[in-house]
Amino acid sequence: MRYFQKLLCLLILVLAASFGVGGCVLLYSDFSVQRSRMAAANAAAHAQACTLLQTEILDLQRRGISTGDAALTARVTAQGVPAALWRGDTLVCATLEGLQSLPLGDAATVTVRTENSIYAVYASDLQGGLRLVTAYDLTGLYRDRNAALMRFLLLEAAVLAAASAVTALLARRLTRPLAVLTDAGAQIAAGDYARRTDLHTGDEIEALSRSFDKMADAVQEKIADLEADVQRREDFVGAFTHELKTPMTSIIGYADMLHTMQTDPDEQREAAAAIVHEGRRLEALSRKLLALLGLNEEGVELTAVPLPALWPR
Repeated sequence: MRYFQKLLCLLILVLAASFGVGGCVLLYSDFSVQRSRMAAANAAAHAQACTLLQTEILDLQRRGISTGDAALTARVTAQGVPAALWRGDTLVCATLEGLQSLPLGDAATVTVRTENSIYAVYASDLQGGLRLVTAYDLTGLYRDRNAALMRFLLLEAAVLAAASAVTALLARRLTRPLAVLTDAGAQIAAGDYARRTDLHTGDEIEALSRSFDKMADAVQEKIADLEADVQRREDFVGAFTHELKTPMTSIIGYADMLHTMQTDPDEQREAAAAIVHEGRRLEALSRKLLALLGLNEEGVELTAVPLPALWPR
């Protein structure tokens, strides 16, 4: 995976995570506040229902009217709230399917999910061994939460799509200088030592470009020095070969004359003297060569010398 693709994926991942987590926290915080408010309202309504039913039962008892199951069922149904009434462990009535399976204790509160609805169920004990269970519909609250969550997901998808396009352009712009540096490095490695990047981005990439160009300058200077050194070596070998050729030619010529021709003593002495002279000349050249080779092993100390002192030499 290229650096551009890694940068794009990382930025999108960070944006999606931050946007998603922040949105979900906001949605569920708002839902929690609404749920708390509704819970308080439902608890107050349950308490009011218990008080009203208890008052009606006491009124019936004061007037001497029977408080049997039929009378209690009528009073519970008249409240218009889904409820169930228990006498001990015996169910007196239930106006909502499923409440008869919830024999809750005093001050108990549960959330019940049916096939299509969600209810908050409250239970409280009344006088006379009665227990009233009321249910309050929370389906709308949860439906609104799910709808808000769906809208948020659609909004997040749209934002991420737009952010991906912008991030792609930004990432490509950020990584373009790296492509220039890579291309320049490849061209320099191929022999184009005059190649330079010359980037002006105003950031660390520009500093890297300047360092890269300085390195390329140093490489070019080093290559030029190496080429000049090779040329000097070739010139030295050519000149040294020429210097060796002249005395060697004289030595070989005089030696061949002594070997093949009958010469008088004067000519022999002249030839021998020439051979000795040219041999000493070769010896002097070899000493100078050894001295030049020894310069590489010794440090050279430069000192100032007056020019008039060198002029006669």
